[in-house]
Amino acid sequence: MKRKIAGILFALMTLTVASSLVFADTAGQKGGMRPHPDTEVNFTAKLHYDTGMDDHVELELNNHGNSDMLISRQAHYIDEIGSAGSWDCCAEADFSIGPQQSERIKFETADAVTHGKNSILCFFFRYGGKWYLGKVGENNGVEFFLQHN
Repeated sequence: MKRKIAGILFALMTLTVASSLVFADTAGQKGGMRPHPDTEVNFTAKLHYDTGMDDHVELELNNHGNSDMLISRQAHYIDEIGSAGSWDCCAEADFSIGPQQSERIKFETADAVTHGKNSILCFFFRYGGKWYLGKVGENNGVEFFLQHN
């Protein structure tokens, strides 16, 4: 019961944080923010699973930008079903990914979770002196949000 309440509180906190963030449009589309070229976030990401259900997920992240990306070890995972639950997950440490570098980061959950095309990993990263919230999933693509000052 405590775990379910903690999950609900985390989901509410995530929604509150997300509502206070602005979408960062680095492609220069109408209505978006255009960061300085030296600090423009540019990355690709993909999730990897060993099986359809286990206690971890791996994030493959490729930094195509000109600055280091610091990936926070704390993340949040939404399972294949989405409505069935979401879990806090944690990597071994914070990871720094240099410009034009790639890294596979393993995030572990406390319990086995279901993986699939609808799964989403939410993670925080620092780039060019600013913090972002990143989201990656096969069907949901990759997006990130810039935190307001």
